Amino acid sequence: SFATISLAGHETSLLAFVSKPVSGTAAKLHIIEVGTERKVENAPRFAKKSIDFVFPAGFESDFPVTLVASTKHAMIYVLTKMGVLHVYELTTGTCLCRRRVTETTVIVSCAEKATGGMLGLNRAGQLLSIRLLESKVIPYVMARSNDPSLGAKIAAQ
Repeated sequence: SFATISLAGHETSLLAFVSKPVSGTAAKLHIIEVGTERKVENAPRFAKKSIDFVFPAGFESDFPVTLVASTKHAMIYVLTKMGVLHVYELTTGTCLCRRRVTETTVIVSCAEKATGGMLGLNRAGQLLSIRLLESKVIPYVMARSNDPSLGAKIAAQ
């Protein structure tokens, strides 16, 4: 999934994807900058991120089926085959939340630009609307993270 963010005042295009080898359970979330040839000469570059994509206990054989990057909140939403939602902050790759949201596989998804979230349709025909509650995200991050700068970064979005 692609997203565009501002990095030190310069528009920066990012690509986020998850890789998981056929054998084994190790998966990685990758966030890389694309289109660097269009940036001005002294514009800062985004440092590539490769983050361990951790599956909750009991879901080790699970794998990602959909990924949506939100420009509005600089978040990455990943849904797995077993219905587990993973939410990552886009610029740092920090996992903010990991929770099962559906019992059946999501078969199609898309970004919901108005809310900065995503919509997903599962095999049971349920429409999932996943988004951040803007009034609660900063207190949530501050309570669960030892990194006050992460809360400040999210608030700046």
